[in-house]
Amino acid sequence: MQSIKPIQDYLLVQIARKEEQTTSGIVIPGKKADELRGDVLEVGGKVKHVKKGDKIIYRRYCGDKVKLGSKTILLIQEKDILAIE
Repeated sequence: MQSIKPIQDYLLVQIARKEEQTTSGIVIPGKKADELRGDVLEVGGKVKHVKKGDKIIYRRYCGDKVKLGSKTILLIQEKDILAIE
């Protein structure tokens, strides 16, 4: 598998996907719940408040999706992070 190392204040984030369910617990196929959470895979050299392995909540419509092998990951800036879980 190919490796990507972000620079400056960028981070690689694995999008946490959670399938949407009804209140009775039925999973709705093909429909995804909010994708504003993720796991930090790599951090650039100027990132100050987040480290590899952190679970984060980030802004909607931020960053760029990048294909890494069979996975799609998100490349975002540190300023787009709203919270660390």
